[in-house]
Amino acid sequence: MRKTALAALLVSSLLIPVSAQAATAKAGATCPKLKATQVVGSKKFTCVKSGKKLVWDKGVAVVPVFVKKPQEIIAPELKNVFLDNKFVQLPLILTTGNQIVSLSGSGACSYDSVTKQFKLISIGTCTVTMSQAGDPNLLPAPNVTKSFEILKIPQLLPPFSIPDQDLLTSKEVSISYPDFGSSAPVVVTNKSPEVCTIDGAGKRISFLAVGQCSLTFNKAGDAEYEAAKPAEISFKIFLSAKPGDKANPAGLGVEIIKAGLSVTVDAINEEVGDDVCLADSANKSCVDKNGSGVFQSIANDRYIEIVFTIVNNGTKTWIASNIGMQAGADQNYLKTTVYTIDSLDGLELEPGDGITGSYFVLLPNSADSARTLISYGDGNEATTFYFKAN
Repeated sequence: MRKTALAALLVSSLLIPVSAQAATAKAGATCPKLKATQVVGSKKFTCVKSGKKLVWDKGVAVVPVFVKKPQEIIAPELKNVFLDNKFVQLPLILTTGNQIVSLSGSGACSYDSVTKQFKLISIGTCTVTMSQAGDPNLLPAPNVTKSFEILKIPQLLPPFSIPDQDLLTSKEVSISYPDFGSSAPVVVTNKSPEVCTIDGAGKRISFLAVGQCSLTFNKAGDAEYEAAKPAEISFKIFLSAKPGDKANPAGLGVEIIKAGLSVTVDAINEEVGDDVCLADSANKSCVDKNGSGVFQSIANDRYIEIVFTIVNNGTKTWIASNIGMQAGADQNYLKTTVYTIDSLDGLELEPGDGITGSYFVLLPNSADSARTLISYGDGNEATTFYFKAN
């Protein structure tokens, strides 16, 4: 009997706590321990003492605990820009939470939140700060700092070329540059000063001689502009006229052949004395005011002697019917000023014959020297030869 009662008591003690612990809290229901709590649904019940019993209270609503999610800024790499852009607008930048990022600028730039553009202030580094404050669901994103360089504006000299120039028709060419880039002027370096020259302003190129005119154009930079890459310009200066033509008189020792006649000026001797007039006072240019026929140096006149060789390579007899001198384009010396010691005037040369002789021309001292020598030969037609006389 006692064993049966003991067993029943043991089973009873084991069942009671299990039943109480497993029971779902409900307002007014018996609870196991004072101040014990249990959440059922959206309420939290607390075990309280009511009289001599422990019961669950009416419960209070449970406020759910919400944890915000973190987010990060998806920051792009920024490209360098040139100062002449003035304003730069970045593409829309978002976070991993798909939130729009706020921007600010410092250093060589500033940020306008209204236009959403970065204003480029100067050459240097533009520092961009990216931020996002978060929202009820997202934590603030850690700030990200990126930068880009504001570079000097490149300068490019406008490309151009100068066609080859013929001295027969042109003596100079003008060039010009538009107003662009830095305030520095275009500076020209002449690599062929013996062929061409350029004025101080770099606007006009003058031609001096046949050859290659080579010029280098430069433009310096400043605080905003890079120096321009030098531009190399080269063109030919040529003379389409043949040697011995009026536009291309030949120099001393150059043989000129026309119509079978060869003429070479061998020498030009200046300051020939008054013995020229003494040799033949019939020359009108030697007669002074008294008619004495003596060359007077006080009259500011002088003679020059021109020595040249004539060879007749043609098939006709060549007759030197007139030999004269011209200085420049329009100053002719008449036959009366020419004195021929070797009697070249009227000379007849048979085919194959040649002769070296000279004649004298009276020049005013005011003239530096004759610029162009013209020899006239006359067979059936006149032939003209042009030579440089200085």
